Amino acid sequence: NLSIYKNGSNYKYLSNNFNNSYPHNEAALYLSTVVDMNGSSDYVELYGRANVLSGNVTFEPQNTLGLFGAYKIGLKNTPAFYGEKASNSTISRGVITKITGLTTNEIDSDSAFDGTTFTVPSGQDGKYFVAAQVNYSYADIGNDGERSQIYLYKNGSSVKNHQLYFSGTGTQSIVSVYISAFMSLVATDTVELYAKAVDANNSGSATIAGDNT
Repeated sequence: NLSIYKNGSNYKYLSNNFNNSYPHNEAALYLSTVVDMNGSSDYVELYGRANVLSGNVTFEPQNTLGLFGAYKIGLKNTPAFYGEKASNSTISRGVITKITGLTTNEIDSDSAFDGTTFTVPSGQDGKYFVAAQVNYSYADIGNDGERSQIYLYKNGSSVKNHQLYFSGTGTQSIVSVYISAFMSLVATDTVELYAKAVDANNSGSATIAGDNT
C-alpha cells in the first residue's frame, strides 16, 4: 500500500493486492491527489506498507528517493480540472467503459469539466498534461483479475492506453492503473477517461472504486 498523509492522518491511499498463489517479487506504486493546504503548519508525508508471506520487504533507494513531490496549483496553470469518483460503480467484463461521476474534490477553473468530460474553452488552445488513475477491485468476483486497462480519449477516440495484464493466472485482487499524456488541444476538443476489466474465469463485473479513482 502507498499512502499520502496530511497532518498525520491518512488522506489518500493506493493498494495493489495479489493472490497468495501468485506472489510478485517487485512492485512500483504511483499515487497522486490534490490536497487543500490551509495554513503554514499543514504538512504532507509519504507512507508505505507491504504484507508478505514471510520475511521483510526492501524499499530500493534507486527507485524510491526523489519520487515524492508536490506543486501548487495556481492561476498560471489554467485551464485546470480535477475530480475523484464520488462512488463505486461496476463495469462489464471486457467492455471499454466511460468513467463518470468524477465530482468529489472537484477543481474546474474555467467551468469546462462536468465530472466526466473536459471540453477545451475558447481561446485556450495549447499543450495539456493529462493524468488519470483507476482503482479496480475483483474481490466480489473471485479475486482473479487478469487484465486492468485504462484509456485517455480525445474527441471520442482513444489516444493512449495502459494496462496491467497477467496472462492465464488471474492474480489481481485490487489493482490501480495510472496513465498520463501530453495532448495538443484546441477549443471544443474533449478529453475523457475510459476503463476495461477482465477477470480470468468470466464470473462477473469488476468494481471501480470510488475512493481511489
